[in-house]
Amino acid sequence: MGITITYGSDSPPTQEKYQDYAELRAKRDLYDAPEKLENYNSPQTVSSQNRAQSKSNDEVPPLKEEIVVGEPIKGTPVYNLPINFGYDFMRRIYGIVIHGFEGNINSIIHALRQPSQGEWYGLAYHFLIYGGAIWKLTPEGVVTYHAGPSQFPDIVNGLTSGINEVTIGIAILNKDATDADYLALTNLIKDIMLRQPYLRKKLIYCHKEVSPGRKTDPEVFDREKFDMLMDWDNFTIERNIALIRADIKLAKNLGRWDQALNPEWKPAKELIKEDAIKAGVYDLMKADFEN
Repeated sequence: MGITITYGSDSPPTQEKYQDYAELRAKRDLYDAPEKLENYNSPQTVSSQNRAQSKSNDEVPPLKEEIVVGEPIKGTPVYNLPINFGYDFMRRIYGIVIHGFEGNINSIIHALRQPSQGEWYGLAYHFLIYGGAIWKLTPEGVVTYHAGPSQFPDIVNGLTSGINEVTIGIAILNKDATDADYLALTNLIKDIMLRQPYLRKKLIYCHKEVSPGRKTDPEVFDREKFDMLMDWDNFTIERNIALIRADIKLAKNLGRWDQALNPEWKPAKELIKEDAIKAGVYDLMKADFEN
């Protein structure tokens, strides 16, 4: 009997069958190395019944009818403001595209509710950063049309194009983003990266970097401030610990912590310990490996 694994947080269930933790680990290793992604193919079709459509709406309803306060992310307020342009999709998330949008909160809501001329879909982001808060517009597991015809500046095998299908779109409202906006952005990205094991630093780009000559947003983006707030060295340690703890929990739930189905395989405990040592976090996690 195979093991059913579900990826993502609020993504549509992506179910794959594995016979044991060792097979799962081998599969994850394949997708964790960019140079091994040459077999990645982005599906071109999706059932029309899975498309989450929105009707054109010339009137912007009062915000109080839309906003629901969500769980804060590292102390940053989160609000749910559903836009619902996009379509459901079983996908892995590899990158993030940061956008800029000029206007006020009502103008962006109005723009995001308009379908493209003659089409059923419209522009949508997954998150909006505004007023030092995070506004959740669309579930992460839904593909939205935020990047348009774009490609990654650096060729990552199989991932040069089809950016919408493998990225999350985050928009910052107004070019004069405040320190609070940058803090909200970095808190959000850290939160996403702790939950999405395939998302990597090198695939976090501004829209103008993936659409040079076609897009100029965000017109002002302080990469130095962004990197300082991300504190990549310390965050990498935090992320590695989170991923390894997730593997420990999975292995224990599957009853594979101290044993393996196949005698030729190592128990998950030994495999995960090797991962922790390789990631340089084993000394910080010794208690996690105690029975």
